[in-house]
Amino acid sequence: MTDELRKNIKIKILFVIGSFKLGGAERQMVYFIKNVNRLHFKPFVCFFHADGPLINELPDDFVKINFSGKVKGKISKLIYLTKLIFILNPDVVYSNLAGTNLPLGFVRIFSSIMKRKTRYVISVVNNIDFFSNSIFKYVVRKFYARMDLIFACASGMYDQLRDKFGIPEHKLSIMYNGVDIDFIEKRSSEPVSHSWLDSDMPCLITVASFLPQKKLDDLIKVFEKVNREISCYLLIVGDGDLRSEIETLAVSLGVKDRIDFLGYQYNSNKYVSRADIFVSTSSFEGMALVLLEAAIVGTPIVCTDAPFGSRDVVKDETMGVIVGVGDLESLTDGILRMLRDKEHAKMVSANAKEHVKTNFDLKTIVKKFEDRIRSII
Repeated sequence: MTDELRKNIKIKILFVIGSFKLGGAERQMVYFIKNVNRLHFKPFVCFFHADGPLINELPDDFVKINFSGKVKGKISKLIYLTKLIFILNPDVVYSNLAGTNLPLGFVRIFSSIMKRKTRYVISVVNNIDFFSNSIFKYVVRKFYARMDLIFACASGMYDQLRDKFGIPEHKLSIMYNGVDIDFIEKRSSEPVSHSWLDSDMPCLITVASFLPQKKLDDLIKVFEKVNREISCYLLIVGDGDLRSEIETLAVSLGVKDRIDFLGYQYNSNKYVSRADIFVSTSSFEGMALVLLEAAIVGTPIVCTDAPFGSRDVVKDETMGVIVGVGDLESLTDGILRMLRDKEHAKMVSANAKEHVKTNFDLKTIVKKFEDRIRSII
């Protein structure tokens, strides 16, 4: 198909999502659904669970297919998804989490056998090596290779998919997570009531689920070390199964009274924008949306070099502090430097913000998404 024809055709695209919880991948999916050009694309969305606050952000100008309450297990999900795709017959199906990417791999096989023209596109948004067993990796290798196009959300992930999983380069493309800058800046200016954010004592913040990969135990240990030098507070936005364990650690280290566990917050930006430093201690990531948002609201970043996305955001010391995973001493030193040298903190936060605005702006990312989709039709 010529480039001119591609520009004029209206592409029927089906977005497949598990739920609408407050996760980075879910946020990215909603961003695409809201912003894909309606002149060139006719969007549909299929979802298996109607839970999560992001569902309220879905626009009304497209068809929603709700399988919530109908799907009972993985086989049922596969059957419903296969039937939907064969009935709807979209030009493109897009997904961005393993829970939906892998079923699409099965459907892709059937689609090839039946000589369907639907193109299958996925994003890989997390480091496969760190959380997957050998069987899962084998399945990923076999099924992902059948996709028509795979987006890697970080440069290191592109290398992983190419070198470790054998995905041909012509099927791969780096597509960073996009940030709706206007949306984030607007949310960051909303009023927030928390005495620590108006205190003379500095306040650190993180936004993370209580999962092993987030290493919040490292954060608590570092926070205790920082308090030996400079008295400060810590806000933790998020929740999860390990919360009681982390709270117990905070008690044992004697810092519980200086940590506020805020739970999930629909608008974390308003808290982050008023904190002195954003800290991330993850052992692995895809492309941490929280780092991008922290940069946009102008909060200095201290983070681990979690494979893969952290290094794409904080490229070097001119944009923040980035240290080895588990290097508690360097994390502590980095936080102390930011607290002691206000001019340096101001400089690196300004550089990070400019970098993110230039390379991660949602409009640019959505345009790249659309162009790459059109290239395979």
